[in-house]
Amino acid sequence: MSNELMLDVGQANELKLALRAAGFTPELVKRMCEAKTKLAGFREVLLSESKIVPMEHVIDGNADPRIPKDCGVVSHVKLGRIVWDNAMIWGRELFDLLFLFRAEKQRVYEPMVGTTLYHTDLKSKRVANANVLDYLLAHPSAIPDTWKWGKNRRGRRVFFWGTIFSDAHGDQFVRYLFWNAAHSKWDTNIQYTAGVWSENDYALTIPDEAL
Repeated sequence: MSNELMLDVGQANELKLALRAAGFTPELVKRMCEAKTKLAGFREVLLSESKIVPMEHVIDGNADPRIPKDCGVVSHVKLGRIVWDNAMIWGRELFDLLFLFRAEKQRVYEPMVGTTLYHTDLKSKRVANANVLDYLLAHPSAIPDTWKWGKNRRGRRVFFWGTIFSDAHGDQFVRYLFWNAAHSKWDTNIQYTAGVWSENDYALTIPDEAL
């Protein structure tokens, strides 16, 4: 009897449902099929011959930020070595409560101009810089799912005030992270500091435990 793997229709469907439940996308399935060495390693895990060790997420908060084309850096707060996993010891929901910051006016649905927010409510906060944003974009599994949606199921925008940029005209802006529902992925965009921050706009601050 041959040991060659053959999937019938029922098994193929069972595999598809299992991959879908685990959050796999067509792109990830393609990458999985191309990563033959990793697949062999996963087989060893299933046979209890090996084990999976979670990746430690360490961010260099002192590095120079990645600068968008034709832009400059107005300010960049250096944060040292950030151990992202340690920030999560609080649990992801509590982390949201303690370290995703909104001003009191935002909480009561009063929009705030970004420059006012930065020079008042955020003045004493240890705000995350753009290095943290770029790391999270490169490692989306480290981003809490609870960041996707804010009040009334509207999309949250998580801002990284630790790095402020300027465009070719000298206008200042900050970058933010958001869930791009149309493409089912985390994405980034910019907001000018002269703009308005509403109830679903948060500033990410860094807890002591992460440093």
